[in-house]
Amino acid sequence: MVRGSELMVSHVDAERRLERAAEGLRSEGVEPAKLLQHILIRTGLLREDASEQKIQFVHRTFRDYLAASDMVKAGELETLVANAHKDSWYEVVFMAAAQAREREVADLLQRLLRRANAEKDQNTTDRLVLIAAACLGYADVVYPDQVRIEVQKAAKGLIPPANFHNAELLAKAGPFVLDLLPAPHELGPDEDTVASFVIRTLAMIGGEEAWEKIRPFTAMHQSTVVDELLRGWREFDFDESYARFLLSQVEFGAHVLEVRRWGLLPRLRHLTTLQALKLLGDVPLADIRDGLYPLADIPNLRSLEIVANELVHHLAPLIRCRKLRSLRISGYSALRDVSALAKTGVERLTLHPLGRTASRGAIDLATLSGARLTYLSIHHPQLSEGLTTLPEDLPLAELEITNRAEQRSLLGIDRWPGLEKVSVQGTLSEAEVEALMELPRLRHLVVRGSVEDYEVLRPLVWSLDVMEFHGPHDSDAVMAALGADAEAEIRIHP
Repeated sequence: MVRGSELMVSHVDAERRLERAAEGLRSEGVEPAKLLQHILIRTGLLREDASEQKIQFVHRTFRDYLAASDMVKAGELETLVANAHKDSWYEVVFMAAAQAREREVADLLQRLLRRANAEKDQNTTDRLVLIAAACLGYADVVYPDQVRIEVQKAAKGLIPPANFHNAELLAKAGPFVLDLLPAPHELGPDEDTVASFVIRTLAMIGGEEAWEKIRPFTAMHQSTVVDELLRGWREFDFDESYARFLLSQVEFGAHVLEVRRWGLLPRLRHLTTLQALKLLGDVPLADIRDGLYPLADIPNLRSLEIVANELVHHLAPLIRCRKLRSLRISGYSALRDVSALAKTGVERLTLHPLGRTASRGAIDLATLSGARLTYLSIHHPQLSEGLTTLPEDLPLAELEITNRAEQRSLLGIDRWPGLEKVSVQGTLSEAEVEALMELPRLRHLVVRGSVEDYEVLRPLVWSLDVMEFHGPHDSDAVMAALGADAEAEIRIHP
C-alpha cells in the first residue's frame, strides 16, 4: 500500500495480497477470505468500508509503522531513501529510523545526505536534509555519532525554515534545533512571515526552553505572528501557563479569537489586550452557581460574537462586561430575551439568529427597549408588517434590515429621526420611499440584492449624499433611472 500510495484497497485485492503473503508460513492453505475476516475482527488494525467494499488501516500510522518495519528487516534502506521526498513516504522514513539499529540509522542518514547533495532541485535537497534531521528525533542512538553531527550541520543551513511544512519537519528533529533558531532581531526582511515559521517550529518542539524562545516574539504585533502564537497555544492544549507567560504580552489589536469550549474562557483573563471574541457552539456565558463570569474578567473585551448557541436564553452575564460595545448573534439560537442590553454599554448590535422550527419563536423585540444602540442590523419575522415592533426609544443612527423585500416593511421607520444610514435588501415600495423621506438626517442608503424598479428611488436622489447598490445591478440602468440630475453620489458594487 505504501509503495502504491494507497490508503484503501478493494476487498478482492486485500484477499489476494494476504494469500501471497502467507506463502511459506504455517497459515499457508487457509482461505484468504477467512484470514482477512479474522484480521478485521481480532487485530484492531484494519477496518472495512462496507459501502465501497474497501479495506483500510484504522489509522495511517499503523500502515506506515508496519511498512517501515518490513523494509528495515528486508534491508530496503535504499527504497526508503529513493522515496523519502514524497509526501506519502517521509513518515515511513521516520518510523524506520525509530525501529532500525544504530548502524542502520547511520546508514540511512548518510544515504539521505548523499542523495540530497546529488539532487539538482534545491527544494528536494532541502527536504531530504530536513527529513534526515527529523529522523534524529526518532532514533535513540546513531553510530557512529559523527553522522549525527553531519546531519545537524547540514540542517543549520536550513534555519530559519522557509515555510510551514519545513518548520514542522524541523521541529521533529528535536530540541537541538532550539539554539539554532533566530530571535526576532535576527530575522531580516519579511520578518513577520519568517517569525511565524520560527514560532511554529518552537511550539511543536515544546517545553519551557521553547517558551523562553517564543517570548521575545510576543512583542511583534503583525497578524501572522499573533495567529501563530495562538496556534502554539492550541499545540499546548490551551495551557493556562502559556496564556499567563506568553499571551499576556501580546498586542491583539483587531484580532478575533475563536473559542469553542467553556474551559477556555476563564483563561482569557490573561489576554489583557484582547478586544474581540467569537464563541462558537453551545458555550455558556457564565456559571452562576459557581459565581464564574469569565467574560467579565477579560479586561478589554469590546466585541463579542455568539454563533450557533442554543444554550443561551438571555444576556444577563454581559452586564458585567463594562467595556463591551459590539455584540453579534447569528446561527441557530435559543435567545429570546435581550433586556439585559439596557444595562450594558453595547452600542452596535447584530441580530441574525435562526430557530430550528417556527414554533420555537424568535427574540422578543420589545426586550430591546432601553438599549443604547446607535447601530442595529436585524433579521426578524415580525418586520414583515413594519417596524413598529421595534422599541421607539432606541437612539439609532444606522439601521440595517436583512429580511428579503417581500418579508420586510420600512413603515414606521420615521420613529427614529436620528437615522443617518439605512441598509435594505431588494426593491423598495413607494410607501417605503415616502417613509425614508420623513427622516431629516438620512444621508446614506444602501440597497443589496437585485432591484426590479430603480425609478421608485428617484425622490431620494436629491436628499441623500450617497446611494449605494451591492449585487447584480446593471450600471447603465441605474444611472439612466437615477443619475441624470442626481445630487447624491451613486456607487455601484456589482
